[in-house]
Formats: sequence, C-alpha cells, structure tokens
Amino acid sequence: FVFFAKTIVEHHNRDIMLAQYSPAVSVTYNHNKILVDYALLFSKIWLGSKSTMTYYGINPRLTYVFDAYNILSSSFKYQEKNIVTNTSHITELDFSLRRIQSSKTTFLFYTRLAAERKVSDGLQNIDSDLINVAFSTSYCFTPLLSITPKLQYYMKWYKDEDVFYVKKQEDKELQFLLNSTYSISKSSLFSMDYSYMNHISNIPSWEFNKHSLTANIILLF
Repeated sequence: FVFFAKTIVEHHNRDIMLAQYSPAVSVTYNHNKILVDYALLFSKIWLGSKSTMTYYGINPRLTYVFDAYNILSSSFKYQEKNIVTNTSHITELDFSLRRIQSSKTTFLFYTRLAAERKVSDGLQNIDSDLINVAFSTSYCFTPLLSITPKLQYYMKWYKDEDVFYVKKQEDKELQFLLNSTYSISKSSLFSMDYSYMNHISNIPSWEFNKHSLTANIILLF
C-alpha cells in the first residue's frame, strides 16, 4: 500500500494526494531462479479536495535471476483510467536489467513501451504511443547513505490532430535525476531528489525546461 501527499503552500486547490494498493501472489519456479508476481493494481488521485483520477487493472511481473550479479525483469500492465467522466485503456510492457557490480555499486537499464486508447469519441490528445529508455547507477557510500543518478529519455506520439495547430503532437523529453537516500532508522528514510527536464514538442506551447528539488520522509510499515 502506498500513500503520497504533496501540499502547495497558498494554493491548496493544487494539493495532490495518491493512494495505491497492489495485492499480489508471488510464485517461484526453477529452484527460485524465476519469480512471478500475479498482481492487481488500484490507485486513486485527488487534486485539492476533488477526486480526479482512478486507475485499476492487472500488473503481472516476471523476474529471472541469471546469477548472483545479473537480474532480468519484465512486467505487463493493462489498466483502465477514469478521469471524471472520461475513460481510456492503457497497455504497458517494460524490461529491466540490473547488474550488481559490487557490494556498493549497482547498474540498471530500463525500457518501456506504452499505448493509451480512449474508450469513447470526443476527447483529443488521448490516443498515443510512448517509448521510454533509462539508465541509472546506485552507489552506497555507507550502509545508511546512497546516491542514484539517472538519465532518462522518452518519445510520445499522439494519434489525433491538435484542434488548434491542426497537426499531430509529437513530444520528446530528456531527464536527469539525482536521488540521495539516508536511512534514519529501520522504519524511516529521508530522501532528497533533484531533477531537470527538457521537454521538446512540435507544438511550441508544450515546450518547457524545468528544475525541481524535493525532500521526502518515507515511513516503512
């Protein structure tokens, strides 16, 4: 179970809350080299005090342990998204390869393919395809402190023409993220994140650059 809340000072109508529940049954095969999580997914998002978005679906995951240093994972996700009275279906497939280089260093390569399709006509800029690739490395300075830089790139193509620009929107985004995590105790973590996003689009009003810095306290149950 995951609960997330973000408060915008002096703009509480933009506060964000997320509740997510993902029950799963895990089964191992081939002498514990293969792990399959048969999972369901339900999440709900509030903006201010209003419920704005609901997701539910299936999310099975397969993990294969090559050896003590290399782990391959893949997951499939099919879910329905409800935004007020609008509904769409989302399909995702992802792959990741984790390389444990040493007791302090881990590398991760990740790629994701996704598609979203609206259920009813009338909405614009819903039907889309996406490809996402990322590479990160995690380094543990001490058993309590770790740092994780990450480089990520994605491309997204929309199927419908934009009603104002009369062309199909195409977006690209390059992200750099830097996370540091400190273990306060066995049940709590302090995390600080910096991110930079360069969003490029063939529709000028969608282009932007963004820097952000966030701090979180994570409680483990």
